[in-house]
Amino acid sequence: PATPKPAPTPEPYNPFYKALLNMDRIKKQFVTEDWVANHYRVIVWKCAGQERTQPSVYAGSALTPDNIAAQLLLRYAAEVEEGKRPAIRRITEKDDTPGRPMTLVVSGIGGKTIEVSDGWYCLDCVLDNPLTVLIQSQAIKVGTKIVSFSSSILGTHTDGIPPLQAKSTLKLKLNYNCVRPATWHAKLGYTEVNTMPSLPLSALSPEGGVVACVEVVIIRRYPVQYLETLPCGKKVFLSERSERKRQEEHDRLRERSIEQISEKLSKQARNKPKPTKESIKNIVSGEDLYNLITADADPGSLQALLSSSQRKTLAEYSEKERSRQQNHHNKLLMEELSEKCPPRRVVSLVKHKVLCGVELGAKYCFLTVWRAEKEESLKEGRGYKVYNVTCGSLRGSGLTLSSSKNTVYREIVGDFSHLSAKVVCSVSNVPVGVSECDLIGKVLQTNKQTGEENKQTDKENKQ
Repeated sequence: PATPKPAPTPEPYNPFYKALLNMDRIKKQFVTEDWVANHYRVIVWKCAGQERTQPSVYAGSALTPDNIAAQLLLRYAAEVEEGKRPAIRRITEKDDTPGRPMTLVVSGIGGKTIEVSDGWYCLDCVLDNPLTVLIQSQAIKVGTKIVSFSSSILGTHTDGIPPLQAKSTLKLKLNYNCVRPATWHAKLGYTEVNTMPSLPLSALSPEGGVVACVEVVIIRRYPVQYLETLPCGKKVFLSERSERKRQEEHDRLRERSIEQISEKLSKQARNKPKPTKESIKNIVSGEDLYNLITADADPGSLQALLSSSQRKTLAEYSEKERSRQQNHHNKLLMEELSEKCPPRRVVSLVKHKVLCGVELGAKYCFLTVWRAEKEESLKEGRGYKVYNVTCGSLRGSGLTLSSSKNTVYREIVGDFSHLSAKVVCSVSNVPVGVSECDLIGKVLQTNKQTGEENKQTDKENKQ
């Protein structure tokens, strides 16, 4: 006879699930098996941690069936009866932003991904390279608490879904520059701190994504530049003077193109065959009459050939057709104009040399402010808290900071002249190692050279 298969081992949460369903106060449509399994796992983990870290306090009273059942009832009362929702549930149901500061605990690690929990629900995370290195070096492990700022959600759902369904479809995107360790006793969920503390330059990584907050002192503000993307895809940096000249040339080319295209469209309309008196008598459509009148070089003589009924039909159709014809003409004009004289793609920027920090010993880096015409308030010698900037790197320049459409600047009240002071000295006394300086001089003589003299001077300089 075949050996009977052993009965499946019941899940450890089954007794609690059945006990909840037998209670009169429990609404069964809200207490599903998945709901009990999720909270049972989190509660047991929490109680086991309390027993291990503080055995003298709990003395075996935390990890007991009675306490676990009481914790499940408290969570049912909070979520179902009181309508409270934890951070991850609010995020997956699209009722809050994942960018808010929140404290999470690492509840699982699998390869290059981790699972985090707010103490109620769990969600998988996508990590960047610096965070992956911390996982591999075990600097972040199961049980580590972290504070996350400016995180984002990845997934295809446009509408909110329950957190137990979202675990397989939604992921939380964490950036190294916006994640910091939390204390072991930090309360999980949304934090009371609304902004992330400022970070020093040494704590940032060019692969770490957005920087939530950094304090800077503007040491030098460079002239406005413009970055133009040419139709071939090549990018060109322009000075303010060069940009003004290019824009003037583009405006002149655009005006000439509009005149040529308009003349071309008008000529096409005039070249249409002129109708005869016999052919006009047979036209009863308002659209056909309108097209004949507007295409004729002498519309007055043509209207004289119309009968009274045709004039009435034409008047009724002309009013609504005139605007449509104008729109059609403009559409053709813009289509040809975009091919012959495409619009320029230009964005302004201002580079700033800044100290990342308001204390002595802070390191230098460069802050690029894009669309600089909107940020004229940044002044040399003043300190600012800059929120939501991207971090990158340039060869030979170390870390760089760049603004985005979400970047916010808040001036720091204080005197930073000791950090941005400039020393006046003669050219012969400029200290060794100074990479740049401002020069004050007086022009004593200029020589105008011809083209041939310029070539000879260049040749002598190369020799």
